[in-house]
Amino acid sequence: MSDTYTRGMLFPCPLEVKRQGGDYNEAVCQLGVWSAAALEKLKILASMGRDKEMLKGFPYPGWTVVGYKWQLHISWKEDSGKVVLFGPY
Repeated sequence: MSDTYTRGMLFPCPLEVKRQGGDYNEAVCQLGVWSAAALEKLKILASMGRDKEMLKGFPYPGWTVVGYKWQLHISWKEDSGKVVLFGPY
């Protein structure tokens, strides 16, 4: 995103939706990509501020929805740079 308003924003909670009978694994994969990008964006936004250490282990929630089944996932970025996506809850 490159418009003036959204380039400095972080979307609060990603939601990956698939129709009834959709592929749950595909939804999780797409949620993982979205979460990794969001955590990287959060790191960039935090580097503009004063408290750069606040992001260590910062939990980032996201949802997968396949049909009528909603599942919560939590992701975070480790010190090594690896993004962990944990769930569903």
